Amino acid sequence: MTTIASALKWIKKEGRGTTWHGKAKRMALASTVYHIWTARNRQIFEGLSPQVTDIVFKIKTQVYKAMFILYPDVLIHFEHVARCG
Repeated sequence: MTTIASALKWIKKEGRGTTWHGKAKRMALASTVYHIWTARNRQIFEGLSPQVTDIVFKIKTQVYKAMFILYPDVLIHFEHVARCG
């Protein structure tokens, strides 16, 4: 099974429904595809090689911002729980 096939199988199973969890997973996959594609194009057409950590940061930031707009109360609670243990 290819990586793409694995990702599609995963999103079909894990990204169902309209809960914020499902939306976050679908958004994360879409953001990952977009940012990897952008990095590839920059490498090919501009000769620039972005760092993996920079790409991951962009993905996390994009997903968090979008989810915060959709579900501000849930994510504020989630941040508090993550920090406090």
